[in-house]
Amino acid sequence: SAIYTGNSTYASSGGGVTLIINSNTTATTTTVSVSPNPVSAGQSVTFAATVSSASGTPSGTVAFLGNNGNLPGCGSVSLSSGVATCTYTIPSGASGQVTYSAMYSGNATLAPSIGYVTFTIEPVTTSATITLSANPGIYAVPGSTDLTALVVGSSGTPTGTITFSLGATVLCSSVPLSGTGSTSATASCRTSSLPIGTDTVTATYSGSSAYSASSATTTVQVVADPAAVTVTANPTHITSGQTTTLTATVKDTINNLPETNGTITFGLTNETLCIETPNTKGTASCATANLPIGTDTVYVQWSGTSGGKNVTAYGRVTVIVAKSSPPPPPPTPAPPAPVVTAISPSSGPTSGGTLVTITGTNLFNAGYVFFGNTAASKFSIDVISQFDVQIVAVAPPGTGTVNVTVTTPGGTSATSSADQFTYVTPTPPAPVQSGWQTTQVRICDTRPGNRSDLSGMALSQCEGDTLGGARQNLTIQVAGLGGVPANATAAIVNITASHPTADGELIVCPANTPTECIPVSSFQGGAYAVASAISVALGGGKVTIEYRGAGFVNVIVDVEGYTTSPTRFPIQLIKPVSVFSGHITSTPVAITVTGTPTNTTGVALRITVSGATANGFITIYPYTSGSHIPVVSAINFSGNGSTISNVMLAPNGKLYLYANGGDPLVTITVVGITSETQVAKA
Repeated sequence: SAIYTGNSTYASSGGGVTLIINSNTTATTTTVSVSPNPVSAGQSVTFAATVSSASGTPSGTVAFLGNNGNLPGCGSVSLSSGVATCTYTIPSGASGQVTYSAMYSGNATLAPSIGYVTFTIEPVTTSATITLSANPGIYAVPGSTDLTALVVGSSGTPTGTITFSLGATVLCSSVPLSGTGSTSATASCRTSSLPIGTDTVTATYSGSSAYSASSATTTVQVVADPAAVTVTANPTHITSGQTTTLTATVKDTINNLPETNGTITFGLTNETLCIETPNTKGTASCATANLPIGTDTVYVQWSGTSGGKNVTAYGRVTVIVAKSSPPPPPPTPAPPAPVVTAISPSSGPTSGGTLVTITGTNLFNAGYVFFGNTAASKFSIDVISQFDVQIVAVAPPGTGTVNVTVTTPGGTSATSSADQFTYVTPTPPAPVQSGWQTTQVRICDTRPGNRSDLSGMALSQCEGDTLGGARQNLTIQVAGLGGVPANATAAIVNITASHPTADGELIVCPANTPTECIPVSSFQGGAYAVASAISVALGGGKVTIEYRGAGFVNVIVDVEGYTTSPTRFPIQLIKPVSVFSGHITSTPVAITVTGTPTNTTGVALRITVSGATANGFITIYPYTSGSHIPVVSAINFSGNGSTISNVMLAPNGKLYLYANGGDPLVTITVVGITSETQVAKA
């Protein structure tokens, strides 16, 4: 065989030729394998040579050869069942792709042969230690943090790059390492794009020919600050050893109120100067003479609760410390003290919320407004002229008479009778009442000879007032009639257009309020009657019904309920529930409303009528009325078989249905409920 040792450019290789010396020998074949592959320098590998022949299992020895001849301990390995193995340690410093061989010696009957195996020797790398830090480790939006990765190796300065990431999001890509020592290097990344919360940031080292890849993590807390810290230093330019007073003020950024809880910490990067508690105006001070020479950034951290949450807020101020005393700055004149000359209004409810206008002098730069010892809920400063302003403040809750004071950089206003604000207990509003009739009550009927039935008494406010011609509208009294109290603001009424002579419609409005009119019903000339229930606001206890048409029409009004609330009658809509479907004759039919909540006093019924053979009307009334059928109607129908619907209020429980003729098909569905008080007809 011939073996090429290789060099820095080319890998080693080998070749051979088989000579047949004895024509009586049989040819053999040698194959070689190696495990593991690839392998690192200094690692052990096992070579296996398999010799085969057509005339049986070969015997004899095998020599394993490397770049420099026989491998130590592997120069003559006996075959066992045609296989010879050898374990060998790859020398240190070896690398690249190499070719080793195995040579079978042959015997009296078998010819020698040689086999080759090519494998890869990988260079040896060592692990480097990587650490990741963040400065600061906690910051508030819209701040930033500096991420620094430190890679420390065992021999030689690490090279390569660092990629900084948050999950799948790359913050800084492939930042080259910069050597900081014989065995260390760093890379940095400044970021302001971390989301609010506790973020785990990863620094990934790319590795190099000498060091393997690795990574490290650190956490950074990003907060959204509901509180703001403002910091001042007085003076800002000092000499070494001179005292400066650091003052921090913490305010709620939502309501601009002072934060008076928690602690305020003043400090340098690696040194705490003071830990103080904020006063009632959210302020704390720290006097220090320990600042080092140079430009010093003093960091301030407030830790407390705001809006029911634990909050940390930050501020900073720069102080320049010189070796020698700088020339003193020119004196700053003290601003004048504020003066309150009037407030308006001078009283308000004990619950607070009154907008109070404060006038006076020297109110510029107001930082606080107090009602007694309590800060105003909010305040704003309005410029009156180039020389002065006025303040509009929201009074906080309180009692008695207190002084309203304003604090500016010039001080706090002196108290006087002009700034006194008196808290008064408001008179509770009248209770809201709502009610509905156990039975409809007729309060208006314009048909001649038909009088409205109010507790058995004849009421002629509408008799003979047929609408049409010169009379196009009718104003009727509602409040004080039919169980409706005199202070009612709205009522539920069923308005029926009876025997119109021409097409038209009815409109209903609160009396004397034509801008709040709503349509009631439309009808065709010659119709029998069209009824529609509606909730309408009252104007002075009355409503106005307007007829829009060319003919004449009579109007019937039945009252069903009322409310004294500024809003309409309270009815809760529910999923429709069918309670009856069938034909109704002149014999009353009893039905029962079930499935409603236990506190339900009344139900809103949708009445649908179809297939009537003659004109007529439906009356629904309480079962307790017995055989007495009230003179009211829930819906009127024509004998042409058409389908019509209306809605009315009725008691919850058992009811009677009555039709005065026409054999109509009637469907009753519950569409709403109320728990308001039932009132008797009056």
